[in-house]
Amino acid sequence: MPPWFYLLTHPAARLKAAERQSSIDGLLATFGDGSEHEREENRP
Repeated sequence: MPPWFYLLTHPAARLKAAERQSSIDGLLATFGDGSEHEREENRP
């Protein structure tokens, strides 16, 4: 992801909605959404 100031002069570098969602999906698949961690903390 380019730094914010790069986007000012290169608007084509912005992620499209599908690219942004793909990135989010990949991060969630890699690191999870935290719900497993919460479940482990709340175990008796």
